[in-house]
Amino acid sequence: MHIWRDGDNSFHLKGLLVDEHYALLTGNNFNPRAWRLDLENGLLIHDPHKLLLDRHLAELDQILAYTQRLHHHKALDAMDTYPIPVQRLIKRLARVRADRLVNQVL
Repeated sequence: MHIWRDGDNSFHLKGLLVDEHYALLTGNNFNPRAWRLDLENGLLIHDPHKLLLDRHLAELDQILAYTQRLHHHKALDAMDTYPIPVQRLIKRLARVRADRLVNQVL
């Protein structure tokens, strides 16, 4: 897994390069909640003759130029690196156990 970051900006991609023949472009988030509740359009590209492979690989190179590979979940930012207002909100939600509900909604 890689995390994309350019300065203070972060970004999550909504696509998969499955192999040299398939690419999936979608608005879906790749998490259990999204798979249960979200129905969004997606485009599955089947390219058996690899006509788009060079374009896919060039785009991947551009994306990876701003990424850092995560070798473990502990490499993710800790909550104390979040902006103070966000830290306060998360603590309040956790205190009343609303964080579970918010996780389901988000």
